[in-house]
Amino acid sequence: MINEKLKDLAKKFEAELSHQDIKVSGIVGRYVRISIYRLKIPYKGYEIQVKFELGNHNICEIKTALNQKYIPDFEITSRNHFINLFLGKKNMLIVKSDDTNYEEFLLQSTLNSGLESIAKENSFEPNIYAIKERNIQHLNAEYSLQLKDKIGSLEATIKFYKLIIDNL
Repeated sequence: MINEKLKDLAKKFEAELSHQDIKVSGIVGRYVRISIYRLKIPYKGYEIQVKFELGNHNICEIKTALNQKYIPDFEITSRNHFINLFLGKKNMLIVKSDDTNYEEFLLQSTLNSGLESIAKENSFEPNIYAIKERNIQHLNAEYSLQLKDKIGSLEATIKFYKLIIDNL
């Protein structure tokens, strides 16, 4: 079922999809089956790379290199759902950047891409950040796939990446 949904998503974003099933040794002679799906999404001269791992770590990693384009460093994380009940904050995602204008853009992008609504409706706890390494700006995201809407969270994160690329 997840395989078909990822195929549909790949078609929607005109992406290249690959799939690999592997078995690794587990506890007491048992084997753990791991399914790794990779998406390569071309967008405006950039490539958004997705690694969707199910079976062991259940994690999604999304990366892209922005080459020589500079964006301010930032980090997006989420509030704890339980604590948020008491605080009553309207946004589940926490956006941090030293550049207040860019921080506002990121906040709007979390709303426009659907990241915020996925975070409110699911236990979606992403870590999305920009970092500069060797004069190349990287945009990375990692989050657990221990949530109900796995495909919706991936689609929203891809849309978020596209909004950042559109703003370069």
